[in-house]
Amino acid sequence: MEIARKTKNLGQDDPRRIVHSLKVGLAITLVSLFYYFEPLYDGFGDSAMWAVLTVVLVFEFFVGAPLGKGLNRMLATLVAGALGAGAH
Repeated sequence: MEIARKTKNLGQDDPRRIVHSLKVGLAITLVSLFYYFEPLYDGFGDSAMWAVLTVVLVFEFFVGAPLGKGLNRMLATLVAGALGAGAH
């Protein structure tokens, strides 16, 4: 009952969050369906699934958030690569 109350309050405060969560859930559901349909999976392959999952991971309902998140990930990848090369 508490979860339903919190969800209702969240939906009343900011309905964009509810819509965003439904969009993300739909996207993940559609991507996971590729596992069950062999012709689609064989046609698109593994890389298409990872591309969609990456987009879903960066997907945010704030306008500038995906750009900032992408830049942070790029910087973290470069730092991790430099640390790995240094450790090697």
